[in-house]
Amino acid sequence: MWKVVLIMGIAGACRSNELVNMSVNDVEPRGDVLKVIIPHAKNNSPRTFIVTNRISTINFIELYKKYISLRPSHISHQRLFINFKNSRCTVQPVGINMISKIPSKIAKYLGKSNAETFTGHCFRQTSASLRAHESGDLSKLKQGGWLSSTAAKDYVEQSDLIKRETANLILQGRSSTYLKPP
Repeated sequence: MWKVVLIMGIAGACRSNELVNMSVNDVEPRGDVLKVIIPHAKNNSPRTFIVTNRISTINFIELYKKYISLRPSHISHQRLFINFKNSRCTVQPVGINMISKIPSKIAKYLGKSNAETFTGHCFRQTSASLRAHESGDLSKLKQGGWLSSTAAKDYVEQSDLIKRETANLILQGRSSTYLKPP
């Protein structure tokens, strides 16, 4: 379950409550991608994101399918994330406290000394940082559900890509986009 929560949380820049409320009906497998709809985001408008395997050595789609295959058939609710105990899935849905603790548990597993500081908001922050570092594009970052341009700009301004572009403009008078290797 942790892996699927991590995949969905980072790919979709999800808030903890969005992960808690995610249902099996919100995820649509489409061959080599998953289309995920968050019907009730914080800004009251639906948000959609895609999970793909294109740039990863980990098969996210297969992890999701394996997780879904472990679900008992007699579950009366449609919540996506359910508890996993004694090597099997239960019918009990995972709550906000469990979802919020997953980043801390992952950090502890990875040996981070400050593991307790990792909260459910880490999924959203990590997603924003990755988007900003990859593109430096405010519009791509806002696809993660940020209404405020100010909040989204903070991530872009902190991105290494933007800092590198700025340094090249200042020190060399041009953008690195136009720089050619020696």
